[in-house]
Amino acid sequence: EMIQPDRAAVERVAARYVEALVPGIEEVFQALRSADKRLAIVSGGLLPAVVAVADALGVDRSQVHAVDLYFDEDGGYAGFQEESPLARSGGKLEVLEEIAATTEAGSVALVGDGVTDLEALPAISRFIAWGGVVHRDEVHQRSACSTDGPDARDLLNFLLSDSERAALSRSAQNA
Repeated sequence: EMIQPDRAAVERVAARYVEALVPGIEEVFQALRSADKRLAIVSGGLLPAVVAVADALGVDRSQVHAVDLYFDEDGGYAGFQEESPLARSGGKLEVLEEIAATTEAGSVALVGDGVTDLEALPAISRFIAWGGVVHRDEVHQRSACSTDGPDARDLLNFLLSDSERAALSRSAQNA
């Protein structure tokens, strides 16, 4: 039986997601923006909740990929975006192939913690297994780069070059 959340329930989930952001994640997104990285969120989660996180992290809504929900005029559940690639197996690969097609060759990195993230390996140049929320052995074993956190700032060691980290450090010292 399928879960059928109403709008109010999804809004509560969205608020909880934002309240529960992992330590350092805002700084990670700010650092990546400072280094002129294109940021996207690709999730099999519910779009309204994922958008709330994206807004909190400063990710442009056009770069948020998740499964949308539909509600009736009273806020009751009316369905989900069945045609979304993220609503089925292999969907992250499809979305990341689209992102990679509009990005400099060899420059797409994915941070993830799930087996569905591993499906996207053919479309990306670097996968960082991150166990800051949940550690899954299979994901870490199949990744050349991994960290368990709990502070998300550890990810910058994999997402920025030495020169980008040095520039970030200099700008922080001058602030």
